[in-house]
Amino acid sequence: MSRKALLAGAAALMIVPMAAQARTVAFSFETDNGVFAVSGELTLSDTLNSLGGYDVTAISGTVAGPKGGTIDGLAKGAKGSYDDTLFPAGPVFDSAGLLFDAGRYKYEIFSVFNGLSWVYELSSTNPKGRGPAAGTLLAGVPEPSTWLMLGVGFAGLFMVGRRAPREDCCRSL
Repeated sequence: MSRKALLAGAAALMIVPMAAQARTVAFSFETDNGVFAVSGELTLSDTLNSLGGYDVTAISGTVAGPKGGTIDGLAKGAKGSYDDTLFPAGPVFDSAGLLFDAGRYKYEIFSVFNGLSWVYELSSTNPKGRGPAAGTLLAGVPEPSTWLMLGVGFAGLFMVGRRAPREDCCRSL
């Protein structure tokens, strides 16, 4: 690959607009009593909604515990009492929470202010219960265009390094 082709490709990537993709965030929540553990990925909208958070547009993962299973997606027809919003600051989920289906049951992750701090709850229609939960959100997964630009950058470094003149570093005087 010549330098001209590499520069032309990099220029084309800068000129051609790439469609923004939804952000993906990994999550994990577990009830304090260890009965349930929920983990997976949330797909978020690109822009903040009227509440100041990002709409959760999809969820995938698993619910581990009695009668748990694969997460089937966001609960259908539940809008109104649930806002399915992830907030960038403060509690990750508000009291309206995130409602999703797994197996034959509905699960909800929400937060409650106990007077001192926000506490997460994992609630369920599963007869095995509910309880306070501790959870984490991990960094987002990069978009394909980010990986492409990273690859072009490394290819450019390789090309420049390969073409650089090499001199003896240890000449004897």
